[in-house]
Amino acid sequence: MIKSLFCAVCSAVCFLYGVCILQINDGTNFFATWFVLGFFFLLPIFDKKLNVWKSISRPIRYILIGTLGLLISTFLFVEACIVSGFKYRNESNLDYIIVLGAQVLNDGSPSVILLTRLEKTLAYLNEHPGTICIVTGGKGKNEPITEALAMKKYLLSKGITESRIITENNSSNTSENISNSMKIIDLKNKNIGIVTNDFHVYRAIKIAKKCNINKVFGIPCETPRMFLPNNMLREFFGILKKKEKKNM
Repeated sequence: MIKSLFCAVCSAVCFLYGVCILQINDGTNFFATWFVLGFFFLLPIFDKKLNVWKSISRPIRYILIGTLGLLISTFLFVEACIVSGFKYRNESNLDYIIVLGAQVLNDGSPSVILLTRLEKTLAYLNEHPGTICIVTGGKGKNEPITEALAMKKYLLSKGITESRIITENNSSNTSENISNSMKIIDLKNKNIGIVTNDFHVYRAIKIAKKCNINKVFGIPCETPRMFLPNNMLREFFGILKKKEKKNM
């Protein structure tokens, strides 16, 4: 009874959270992952009535349990790596900061996640007047303008001079954000900061070092707690994908 109640509560939480993420309209279909997890938590309840698990041979059950254990261990290890990126603190007087792109809303304004990066960028540029920023990101199929242009407009509206803003507007992911920035400016021997959300810093730094940027520092932005579970889970899959493609 307790097991079934626990699974039912977990399932309901996943479904409700998925609906919340859907309403946010972050430009992806990742909200569906929470529905899949919600269904996963219902399986033990269904199995209690159907007895499917007991009908599976013992060796197969051991294999399934071992596989699940491996997946959980991998997930926990990767999440620990992601959390390690939260520890970065702002380095002073960097030569350049690269602002990684994120979703632009239908009216051309920055999404919540992108806004946190812009606010951090604005604070850093005001504090370090010798630093140049590179705003990055192309135009997604559901975006009215490029992410780089949306960021540039925001910074200009806040008093940052155009001479301090370099635009990279052809990238579609983190790897391209960084590699395309290097094509504009020689960053190899410069002190570079990467402005992104706390959950994204670990991967961004790894990718930058893979691109031969050695003097690179993370400038993490705090993610609103409502969005953090979704982004932490999404980042897990993002890291696995990059590892598979050997991009980090």
